[in-house]
Amino acid sequence: MRHTATVLGLMLAALAAAAPATAQSLLHGTVTDTAGRPLAGVDLVLTALGRHTTTGEAGTFRLTLPEGTHQVLVRSVGYRPQRLEYRATGRDTTVVSVVLAVGDVELPP
Repeated sequence: MRHTATVLGLMLAALAAAAPATAQSLLHGTVTDTAGRPLAGVDLVLTALGRHTTTGEAGTFRLTLPEGTHQVLVRSVGYRPQRLEYRATGRDTTVVSVVLAVGDVELPP
C-alpha cells in the first residue's frame, strides 16, 4: 500500500511538471488626475475575471492577466470612470498611464 501511494505521488508530480504553465502578462502603471497628481485608492476591475486591484500611495498598480483580451474598468469616487481594453499575449509586460478627469458625483435617490 505504501509503495502504491509513493508511485502515485511520483506520477502526479511528473504530470504537474510536464503540464504547460498558463502564460501570464503583466499590466502595470500609474493613475493620475488631469493635473498629473497620482491618485491613491483607485479601483481597477477585470470584470470578466472577477479580479481587481487598488492603486497605492503613488498611484501605481500591477495586474497579472492570462492570455486574451480583457476589459479593465478604472474608477474612483469623484472621477469619471474609464474602460481600457488590453490584449495579453502571454509573458509580456505593458506599462500604461491612466488619467482620470473629475466627474459629476451623483448620489442614488
